[in-house]
Amino acid sequence: MRLTEFAANAQRPLTTMGLESGKAFFAAFLMDVSLRLLRLCGPRRSMTDRVQAIRAMLQKSPGDVFLHYSLAKEYTAAGQHDQAVKEFRKCIQLEADYLPAYVEAGKCLRSAGRLAEARDMFLAGLDLAAAKGERHVRDFIQQQLDALPKPS
Repeated sequence: MRLTEFAANAQRPLTTMGLESGKAFFAAFLMDVSLRLLRLCGPRRSMTDRVQAIRAMLQKSPGDVFLHYSLAKEYTAAGQHDQAVKEFRKCIQLEADYLPAYVEAGKCLRSAGRLAEARDMFLAGLDLAAAKGERHVRDFIQQQLDALPKPS
């Protein structure tokens, strides 16, 4: 999908896009993240510039979950797993039912080789997804759990 189509779709209700509830959750989330990051950082800025821009906005809005999530995603992309996990945990601290933070934190912890912590994060996200009735998210998290090596 081209950026102009993407931006146009961001204004449409998800039901008109023909998406089921779990898929709609991720589609809406990804559209929101992409549009905000594009406005926030522009398409040609470096990772360092984007991190600096996000940090500057966090100084003004330290409780903004989206900004912490965006910063965590930047750290994840740069392979800075410890910093990313710290920001994902801040998201969860600020908004305990923010499912994407659990999913991404678990994936980041897995990439860092911190498998027990990844398992715990995925399990917490699985419980939350089940409690919220997010079947597709729950299934996705279960797949992530199943892909982890079994504890010895």
